[in-house]
Amino acid sequence: MKLNKQKKCVAYFTADNVGIAALAAQIPGGDELLLSGVEALMAGAIVNGIYGFSLSKTFMSSMVSAYLGNKVGMTAFKLTSKAVTWIPGIGNAVNATVAGATTYALGNFIIDQCEKIQKELERGKKIDEILRGL
Repeated sequence: MKLNKQKKCVAYFTADNVGIAALAAQIPGGDELLLSGVEALMAGAIVNGIYGFSLSKTFMSSMVSAYLGNKVGMTAFKLTSKAVTWIPGIGNAVNATVAGATTYALGNFIIDQCEKIQKELERGKKIDEILRGL
């Protein structure tokens, strides 16, 4: 049941970012702050809302940063796609596709991390012990 809620949550926030990116494609850098905000809300909704973990914003920011920092290919893809975002229509579609793909991937990464934490908690480990191992 929890996994179904997670997937719906990721789909909801992915759709938000697709819409934002489609509308803001021709504004240089205009969507980055909004997209990041939606991703932060998604992380909070999954981690604290669905799983009920009381993890700090600092920890969630670290988890998101670690994910994004390890995805050099995704960053290169985003930068390449920015070259065509100024073209109306095509740029909007490309920007929306990239935003959707990155938000979806991030959401699934967060779900995977929460599943790992949940399994360790069920084995009797303490949350501090688990977080040090991530």
